[in-house]
Amino acid sequence: MTLSEFDHFSAMQEAVRQAQSSLHPSNKIGAALWRDHDLIVSAPNVWLDALVPFESYEKIGNASPTIHAEVYAALLALKQGQALDGARLYVTDPPCPNCIKMMICAGVREIYIDLKGFEKDWYQRRSADFKMLSLELAEQAGVSVYRLIRDKAAQTVKLERLNAPLGAETDRVVQLTLQEKTELLAHLSQSQAVMCAIEVPGQGYRIYSDQCYQARGYEEHEDKYDPVLRSLNRLFMDVARDGYALAGQVIYCNGVPTSRELVNFIGLGQHVGLNIIDANHGGLHEGKAALQFLLESPLGPRFIV
Repeated sequence: MTLSEFDHFSAMQEAVRQAQSSLHPSNKIGAALWRDHDLIVSAPNVWLDALVPFESYEKIGNASPTIHAEVYAALLALKQGQALDGARLYVTDPPCPNCIKMMICAGVREIYIDLKGFEKDWYQRRSADFKMLSLELAEQAGVSVYRLIRDKAAQTVKLERLNAPLGAETDRVVQLTLQEKTELLAHLSQSQAVMCAIEVPGQGYRIYSDQCYQARGYEEHEDKYDPVLRSLNRLFMDVARDGYALAGQVIYCNGVPTSRELVNFIGLGQHVGLNIIDANHGGLHEGKAALQFLLESPLGPRFIV
């Protein structure tokens, strides 16, 4: 889809169209990623009903079996080799802090949120998290966030800026790049932190550790969200930022990722494997329980433990 002259209304309508196609039983969300006048990719949120029937509402570790629309769109771009650096995100609902961290890492520079999303359940329950973390994380990373008010009759929009981005460049430093697999595995096995790696054509193995984004005034507490982007999610978004197609490859982790990372991994489809070198290491946020659940599911063969 290409717009001859950029049209915020039509760009958001694509996200709305995706939300309408969502099979999530109770919370339908859509996202669309654009560059200039061209649609890169769009997607709804996805409930993994093949693993967890909605009626049971069983969690995978401590994560709901939902891949968020923004993340699923980025994962589709990753599978297709569509670069996201400099993209604009249009989304029907306010992004949670986890999604904001991933969009920052993917190189998204502007985020537009439909007004109606601010009236829905998540924002009513989690508005403090959106203001304290989502907006702050975006501001510190130089990402502009707007509330978009659609006039359906005139097919025009009004934009309200929600933050004042500082223009900071996000940290692209990858800890290390190694050429040999034996050297990679030796390095991963020696690390105390959970780290992940993927082979990038012509570059060798990129290695990722956790990254903490800045959120001014935020005091860390025991809650669902924090400013840290975990290593596997960071790998997904950084590779998507550069436009490498991730298919037919194996991701290496020296320990067990978090529940949310494992749920997002499922969104890559069956052509990517995950090799967990030490299943006794890591596993924050009930990651080990999530891994056990997935090993016992039809998706078990995608994991090497």
